[in-house]
Amino acid sequence: MRLLRFLFTLLLLTSFISCSTQKEERVFDYEDFIDLKISWDDLLTQEKETYFVYVYSEYCSHCNHIKQGVLKFIFNHQDMSYLIQYSSSIPIDNDLEKTIGKDDINDIFIKGTPTLLSIDKSTLIMNITGESTIAQYIENYPTYL
Repeated sequence: MRLLRFLFTLLLLTSFISCSTQKEERVFDYEDFIDLKISWDDLLTQEKETYFVYVYSEYCSHCNHIKQGVLKFIFNHQDMSYLIQYSSSIPIDNDLEKTIGKDDINDIFIKGTPTLLSIDKSTLIMNITGESTIAQYIENYPTYL
């Protein structure tokens, strides 16, 4: 009987310790990055030489599916990331290849939301759209610790 009590107490203690040491995953929201929000007109005018811009809509189901992954990516790359909330003033078109290499905001458009853009020296170098494409890109993006 003593052995049974001892084992039961040990089991409870082990369960308590394992539960208390589990790390909770931080839940992000767009408002956590208010300082990183820019307007479409400012897309190419940031001081940083190279940076990402994530275009999203809070009402976009695809944006919401990848929201935590994208915001974690932005959290880990705050020094090179910005956010733009989609508005109807942002031009939409399907042929994204036409935008690569453009350095004039009037020549740049997106296909829809979510969109991840990369800018280098005020020139668009990447324009990818879609939940799975963006999720795969940020999952495979190199991180240097």
